[in-house]
Amino acid sequence: MDSGSGADGSGSDHERRENRKRFRRSRKDRRKEQRERDRDRETAILESAPAVEVEGLTEISPKGFGFLRQKNRGYQQHPADVFITPEIVRIHGLRDGLLIKCQSKHGARGPQLTEIISINGKEPEAYHNLPYFEELTAINPNKRLALETRPDRMTTRVIDMMTPIGRGQRGLIVAPPRTGKTTFLEHIAEGILENYEDQMHLIIMLIDERPEEVT
Repeated sequence: MDSGSGADGSGSDHERRENRKRFRRSRKDRRKEQRERDRDRETAILESAPAVEVEGLTEISPKGFGFLRQKNRGYQQHPADVFITPEIVRIHGLRDGLLIKCQSKHGARGPQLTEIISINGKEPEAYHNLPYFEELTAINPNKRLALETRPDRMTTRVIDMMTPIGRGQRGLIVAPPRTGKTTFLEHIAEGILENYEDQMHLIIMLIDERPEEVT
């Protein structure tokens, strides 16, 4: 009697396990079918939607997808930003901070990048052939810059005499607060602008600096 009951119990347990497996498989299949239907629906919507040309900077998520942040929104996150699929990120090797001009179409989940026109002003194929910045070889300064501009400015005069600067120079200024670091940088910038106005393009980024101190 007991052994028979045990056999019946083990049989019912086996049936329950099999039923759970079938239920899990059917639920998984339903989710897969739903994803395929959603993908087909998204594709159909994108194919029928009109294309719009958009330009912006890429911001790539660690999860593989990305968004195009636009200049007219201050490159801030916005619900209307163009979505970049993981596949496009992978195919083109997209990274943060690339200037992308592309065709975008409005799908079921918002704007989506459909075709890349240019990357950093170059054809996509030309961008693919560029080496990674991290793999480039650092080159020592190979052409001296004369910064002296007028007799009463000692800053640039001393730089030219004691610590000359060249094209490709990397430097670090370390000094206590309120000792003239900002003025020092201003004099260097003014010297480059005055002496090399037609040869060089000057870009300055002063992080956490108060505007009234540098304007």
